[in-house]
Parts: sequence; C-alpha cells; structure tokens
Amino acid sequence: MSVSIDHELMVLDLIRWIDSLDGPIAVGELLAECSMYRKVGYPPLLCGYRPDVLVSSPKGTCYLAAEAKTSADLEAERTKKQISGFVDWLVEREKGFIVIGVPWDSVPSAKSLLRNILQHEGGNYTDRTLEAAL
Repeated sequence: MSVSIDHELMVLDLIRWIDSLDGPIAVGELLAECSMYRKVGYPPLLCGYRPDVLVSSPKGTCYLAAEAKTSADLEAERTKKQISGFVDWLVEREKGFIVIGVPWDSVPSAKSLLRNILQHEGGNYTDRTLEAAL
C-alpha cells in the first residue's frame, strides 16, 4: 500500500506529540512505520494490522498505539477493522492507550468512530479521547 506524503507528515506530527507527553507513558521504545523517521524499527502486527506508531513503557507495562488518518481514511471499512484490532490488542495489556491523529475538521468523525468501536467491543473502557492537532 503506498503512503502519501501527507500521511507521512501526520505520522511525524504524532511522533512529536507523543515525545512531548508527560504522564502515564514514559517512552521506553518507540517504533514507527514512517520513512521520514529512522529509529529502532517498525511496529509489529497487532491483530493483523501494523500501527503507524507503537510505544511501550520502559517496563513494558503500558502501551500506546497511534494511527494517522486522513478524512477519507476514517470512512474506510479497513480503518474500522484496523482500529478494532488495535483495541483488542491493547485491552490484553496492563495499560493501553489508542490515539488517532486526524486533521481538526475530522475530530468529530474520529471520536464517533472510536466510540462506536469501543461500544461494540463491550468491555471496560474510559471514554476519554486524546486529541492531537495535526
């Protein structure tokens, strides 16, 4: 699958945003699927899909999966399956976070997508959405 320059730039913005975070996820290892970011390596497949960014805490007890999406991506069936797979993987961890980086005008659609996935999955989720300005 070819990746657009806009998507690559969004992934870089996500990485910068993650690097600026204080709090629950001290970055131990950051893996990114981004040709503009050359560090450790690519994230592994999570339930059949590779996130743009996967961060683990130094002790491996907390994980953050991040995905950059354009407005058009949010409507794709593949996106729903992908985000659902990431959620499935994260709930098996001691602590997990998911971040969907989108353009500002797509924030309501991204929130709706994530809320629908979390409701469909059932389970015990905190309804808190992390937003990044991309």
